[in-house]
Amino acid sequence: MQHHQLESEPPLSDRSEHFSDSGLISLLRSELGLSSSDLFSMTITDYDIKPNRVFEAPPSGPALFEYIDNFASRRSEKEKEKRTPPSCSNGKQKPEADNILLRFVSKRRLLLISAPSEDDYSFQQQLSALSGQGCHLGIRHFAMLKLIGTGNKASGTVELFPLNGHSQSEVEPLSRDMVNNLREQLKISKDYFSMLFVGKDSDVKAWFPSPMWTLDNVYDLVDSTEQRVQEEKLQKRLGIHCPEDRGRGASEGGHYPGYDEDGTEDAYYHQSQQ
Repeated sequence: MQHHQLESEPPLSDRSEHFSDSGLISLLRSELGLSSSDLFSMTITDYDIKPNRVFEAPPSGPALFEYIDNFASRRSEKEKEKRTPPSCSNGKQKPEADNILLRFVSKRRLLLISAPSEDDYSFQQQLSALSGQGCHLGIRHFAMLKLIGTGNKASGTVELFPLNGHSQSEVEPLSRDMVNNLREQLKISKDYFSMLFVGKDSDVKAWFPSPMWTLDNVYDLVDSTEQRVQEEKLQKRLGIHCPEDRGRGASEGGHYPGYDEDGTEDAYYHQSQQ
């Protein structure tokens, strides 16, 4: 247990408290609705210690504080803070845009979709192809980042697919600076459609310059790794699974968007651990 306070407040403890009672830890997880020790989960409660929401991936700073600020107890606190602003440390922080990938390291694989506008034909094709894939993306620990627009009009979202395959996805906004920073960091063109698959190690595993009607190649890349094999073993023990059909589809005439006429998929692969 670790206490967080204002610098002006007297410390409650001079060190963090450590729990070693496995029974107590299991009881806390059960009472708070948290996942098993093998999966990440986090909840935030008001002073009543009643959990209302469980996060299956680390939330961004703004999303976290927005959630806390909606607690009933925060109303009076915010009024007090308006009259007497609290003093917080001015320690230099890295811009959040620089930390966006670090947030997902070892926790989530990423599917990044970039387009010059939301009306971009390739972008709309890709969204159509992704329809119904939430379960399969979720159990493979994917988050989807949409990077839309250019320059001052850039915007985006992060969609966290449920790790258990059936809960509701969580969607968070991405600021203009985050979108522009990600494109610069990953060398993504702002003028053309592209989709990237990024592994849990933050390395780009595959790059798709045109829409993919099926994600089978992405799934195969993930499923062939030892890391994914271990994840599947845990999911089998926990009863986490999806229907067998991955949702393959094709357009009229049997041609898959994202494939050449000879059926060769238009993608660039980077082979490394997922």
